[in-house]
Amino acid sequence: MPKSGISHDRMTLQASSIGIGTYLGKEDDRTDVLYLDAITRAVEQGCNVIDTAINYREMKSERVVGRAVRSLTKKHPEIREKLIVATKGGFIPGDIESGEEPSEFFQNRFLKKGILTEEDVVQGCHSLKPEFIRSSATLLQTRALDNSKLFSFQALSNLGNGAARRAIQVVRSLRGVTTSLVGMKTVKHVQDNLHLLKVPKLEPDEAKRILGEFF
Repeated sequence: MPKSGISHDRMTLQASSIGIGTYLGKEDDRTDVLYLDAITRAVEQGCNVIDTAINYREMKSERVVGRAVRSLTKKHPEIREKLIVATKGGFIPGDIESGEEPSEFFQNRFLKKGILTEEDVVQGCHSLKPEFIRSSATLLQTRALDNSKLFSFQALSNLGNGAARRAIQVVRSLRGVTTSLVGMKTVKHVQDNLHLLKVPKLEPDEAKRILGEFF
């Protein structure tokens, strides 16, 4: 993986400690372009975790993740096996690109096609029926869906003044946390945050102490 400094053995695939989330942004084509560039840059800088969900930006986020992964794979065929693409199913979304109202889309996309029945739906918007969950893979078009205060702040001083960057560093250093998902819809967001991949993590107990100062 270009510029990563991260080892990715196929049998012991390691998740980068910062992942890119795709929840933020408007449901428009301009935001799609921003995400496409941001995901590409993030992967090239060593981020291998991409998180999305069927209801993020009314299905547009899953679609742009799929496009980004296909584009990256075309340029670097070996890279697909090094990426962890995570999505979340179970919530029945609307599809802004269909031009239909959510209820109309639900009828046409899921009920009339036999993917769901009324009995499969809980509280009007949830279903764990396998056929419905698999519909996300269709959108993604991918095979796999992966006195301490002063001392504490000194430990974060090399990250600059950004509160968000300091928070990311603390969270990614906590024991039991594999990947800290960060909403990054632009290349600038990627550049601002992914330099942390080159910064050593805090000791887990130190990160816990810092977190305890605020909560």
